[in-house]
Amino acid sequence: MKSEEPYQDQSLFAPLKKRLKKHLRHTRVLEKDLRQAKKIQIEQQQLLIQQSKMAAMGEMLALIAHQWRQPLSTIHSITANLKIRAELNCLTREELEKTLTEIEQQSFYLNETITDFRNFLSPTKSKKIISLQEIVKNSLKLIGKSLEQSQVEVILKLESSLPQLSSHANELIQVLLNLLKNAQDALLAKPGGNKKIWIESGEDETHQWLKVRDNAGGIPLDIIELIFTPYFTTKDAQIGTGLGLHMSRIIVTEHCQGQLDVVNDPVGACFTLRLPQKAEYREARQA
Repeated sequence: MKSEEPYQDQSLFAPLKKRLKKHLRHTRVLEKDLRQAKKIQIEQQQLLIQQSKMAAMGEMLALIAHQWRQPLSTIHSITANLKIRAELNCLTREELEKTLTEIEQQSFYLNETITDFRNFLSPTKSKKIISLQEIVKNSLKLIGKSLEQSQVEVILKLESSLPQLSSHANELIQVLLNLLKNAQDALLAKPGGNKKIWIESGEDETHQWLKVRDNAGGIPLDIIELIFTPYFTTKDAQIGTGLGLHMSRIIVTEHCQGQLDVVNDPVGACFTLRLPQKAEYREARQA
């Protein structure tokens, strides 16, 4: 004899089904809104990064002036001397060829400088294979002359055997330029000479790191926790936007999955940029 199934009044479940369908529709709408909000957030971050680059255009133009001043002066001297010797009719073919070669070398340097700045300013979303050494080298090509003219000594302690990384090269150069420019400004505000910046690299089990240290005395303890806050700046409003360090941390943490932190050491501020190494690199180096 078959057991009778308990009677279920389907009408009792109708309101529950209706509520469930309504909740599902709301969930789908919320998921769509969340995806849209995330997309907008990413776009806004990209815009802020580009805005922070554009805000630094004045500084970039000053850097170009520093980079160009010496080669332009050299070309001017070479051509003036060439003109005098030609007028005196004592210019030999060998001297002419040597002089033209010098002008070509200086012109090549000027062209290379413009290419470096154009590459830096062009927005890029794709990653590329690059080493920390290359990041430092390309950054110093842009700001090196400015540091030199400010009588800031740059001391490099870079580990040459570090493997390459897959990351956003231009954005990392932007971060390093910002750290170097901030260190330069702090050193220029410091009385006396002996202005130094140390750039060091190394690795641990999971990350490669880059440290930028200066001997400007450090960051006041009452603001050190605020320096990565958007629009916070200790500079004059006409000079600082308060976006540099904030955007630098966003670039490192959200775009490069790394870390950017700061502490005061005995002589000044020390910023540490950490970038994850690929697992295969770690395994190969531990083998």
